[in-house]
Amino acid sequence: MNLNADSRDNINSFLKRMSPWKYSPSVYGTYVKISSNLNDKRFDVGSQLDNIVTTLRGVGCILVLSCDPWEGFANVSDASISKFADKMAEINSYGIPVFIRPAHEMNGPWYIYGQQPSAYIDFHRKIVKAVRAKTKYSQFKQLVFAPNIGIGYPWASGSYKYLISKDSPDFKIVDTNNDGVLTEADDPYTPYYPGDEY
Repeated sequence: MNLNADSRDNINSFLKRMSPWKYSPSVYGTYVKISSNLNDKRFDVGSQLDNIVTTLRGVGCILVLSCDPWEGFANVSDASISKFADKMAEINSYGIPVFIRPAHEMNGPWYIYGQQPSAYIDFHRKIVKAVRAKTKYSQFKQLVFAPNIGIGYPWASGSYKYLISKDSPDFKIVDTNNDGVLTEADDPYTPYYPGDEY
């Protein structure tokens, strides 16, 4: 059984509801917001994760953790990435298996960090390097490349705020067939791929 909680639910309420049947999730998914604004509690990794981690230590399930730059890639500092890696090292010490998904669905235009392949690749690699440097890597091999499924790519018919424009320096990267337009004929994944070593 998998659980991906949102604002209407959390791991503790789920476990309480399931306790009569002795069910517990095998995978628990949640999100962490990363920003250089370290004084804002919304972006404090500890505040976002401490309660979850405390509970998961007694459950024995996998944590699927999306770490997303909700103020954009330009507002992610090395210090904020280092703080995230410190928290991963703490989780590592508890033996909780983690799948880390840096900036999930980055190939879509619905998030502030979407359709920016160069910045995404840089962010993904920095997360991976920082986590590997501070953890027992065997516990954190699961660093996940998590684009949205390509059906409907590039989703240009929707009213998405962050749809890439031809003026973007990344447009030539996402225009994989070099026809001057971004359509379903273009590759929705390769422009964002950070490399096998990541």
